[in-house]
Amino acid sequence: PWPSGYKMRYKDAWCDATVTAAAIKTGNVERIGRECSVPRHIKIFQKLGIWEEDGTITPKPGDIIVYSWRKFKQPNNASASHIGLVVKVEGNQITAIEGNRGIGVVDYRTMKVGWGCIRGYARPNYAK
Repeated sequence: PWPSGYKMRYKDAWCDATVTAAAIKTGNVERIGRECSVPRHIKIFQKLGIWEEDGTITPKPGDIIVYSWRKFKQPNNASASHIGLVVKVEGNQITAIEGNRGIGVVDYRTMKVGWGCIRGYARPNYAK
């Protein structure tokens, strides 16, 4: 079934569909849910008890990072705009992989811990 009963179209933003596809492929749908809307996915994260509404914490690889492009400082509680997966944290640097990073592009983003556009993180329990 489609997230929220919605069938994606080619012109849609697909960052959250990328996160959902990764969850499906790795057998982690029960840990993070599936969605194609970032604001609705936050509600799923909250329901699952894995949402951290704090863009200043140091994430762990495997965390799901959520951004808002509407506010550029912490705390950032503006409407969520984008999502990706944390792949590496070294010192104060976070590296995430994101779908829809550019037109038709999956790519990496490197940023500092606490960057103003970070809305928060979902921290799934992959050990279950």
